[in-house]
Amino acid sequence: MTEHAVYRPRSFVVAVMVVSVLWSVLEALAQTPELKVTSIDIRGAKRIEVPAIAGRLTLKAGDRYMPDHVRGQVKILYDTGFFEDVQVESESIAEGMAVTFVVQEKPFITEIVFDGNQQLTDEKLKEKTTIKSQTFLDQQQVKESAETIRRVYQHDGYYNAQVVPVIEALDEDRKRLTFHITEGEKAKVKTVIFEGLHAATKTEMLSVMSTREWIPWYGFFTKLKLPSMVSDAGVLKHEEVGNDVERIKEVLLNKGYFNVRVGQPSVELTEDKKWFTVSYPITEGEPFTIAEIGFRGHTVFEEPELRAGVKIKDGEIFQRAKIRDEISRITDLYGSKGYSFAEVVPNVNPNNEERTVTLIFNVKEGEMMRIRQINIYGNDKTRDNVIRREIRVDEQDVIDTASLKRSFQRLNNLNFFETVEILPAQVAPDKVDLNVRVKEKPTGMFSLGGGFSTLDRLVAIADITQGNLGGYGYMGRIRGQLGQRRSLGSISVLIWCPSCVGS
Repeated sequence: MTEHAVYRPRSFVVAVMVVSVLWSVLEALAQTPELKVTSIDIRGAKRIEVPAIAGRLTLKAGDRYMPDHVRGQVKILYDTGFFEDVQVESESIAEGMAVTFVVQEKPFITEIVFDGNQQLTDEKLKEKTTIKSQTFLDQQQVKESAETIRRVYQHDGYYNAQVVPVIEALDEDRKRLTFHITEGEKAKVKTVIFEGLHAATKTEMLSVMSTREWIPWYGFFTKLKLPSMVSDAGVLKHEEVGNDVERIKEVLLNKGYFNVRVGQPSVELTEDKKWFTVSYPITEGEPFTIAEIGFRGHTVFEEPELRAGVKIKDGEIFQRAKIRDEISRITDLYGSKGYSFAEVVPNVNPNNEERTVTLIFNVKEGEMMRIRQINIYGNDKTRDNVIRREIRVDEQDVIDTASLKRSFQRLNNLNFFETVEILPAQVAPDKVDLNVRVKEKPTGMFSLGGGFSTLDRLVAIADITQGNLGGYGYMGRIRGQLGQRRSLGSISVLIWCPSCVGS
């Protein structure tokens, strides 16, 4: 028998040895018992109850012990935002692994203070900040709140405002958060520029706008409490800058510039953050005139009746304000006949080549309305009949716009109410309820005075007046005079109707 030697490469021998070792390790692991989490403890909690912390964990006693899973619990606790530091300790015991989480709570903010704020109240600043007292300190929220306060000041024109948050320890567990504020000087509007404006003057524009240039004696006007068009000069209101675009357009539309365009304004702040320059780009175009006026959809009135009161004439300059006035006139005309829900929609058709406008008023007449019933709300003191006697329409009458306006005036003339509303509400195709809503105001008055006369010497005078006695609309008055030589007194009740004067 011939023996043949078998050659095996060295790499093959090594591979066999590696496989053998791995097989031995797998067998050993298979024989090793699985580790379990026997207990979970939490140490270091002061303000937060331990069950509340444990409730956040996804690891439970009896779970298989896996280091990655345990480390994941640390992230869960950090994400609650309550802790500055979280450590995990694992101890091998006979039954398995005992896991302990050692936590360090963030400082607890018990007080928030604003220092240096003169222009804005503490209450307004508290509304704007995200961080609140009686919560754990969140550094990110502190930064965000400081930035929010700075933006609030910017919105009010204080672009140099600085806000520095400082945390002070009251004791080991309690902290005070103080926002130190340096307000700086309020930025003002120095210049308003109208680029491309030719058809109107700068003064005309500024007279209708909210954004105006600062005047040196602004503070003097503020103290005098003059109208806002004077006292607000130089104050930049961001929400009004955009609204001024429409006000500029309105001025030019009323001068016939039908194709006027006003671009978005630019607002530039100087480097020292004290002055604004506001620029409005304007493209005026050419003025348009009225070529024709017409009416559509009318059956209640003949066209000559509708034209009788028209204040817009053919050939005159186009003015948008006159269109609004015409809509009100036609609506009131229909309202006088009981068509209180009539709608008037203008159709404006321009001819750009001839620079003219054809104006058509489309009327949707609706139904003639009668009043089903009159409801009165808000009169806690004034009797219903006192209010009803001032209303110039009755139930089952055709609703009349002119009479409703007169009713509104009469109720205001009583001087019993802060506000008066008369609102028709449709309850059927041809019926409305008239809802009268009032808000009462105090009608009593007390005065006390004194003087000196040769007859009575020193005199004290007291006067009590009630303008709506018992809610009946009567005026009652008690007057007393006490002097060194004689005393007088009088009681009077005046039955009158202040709204009936001139009715």
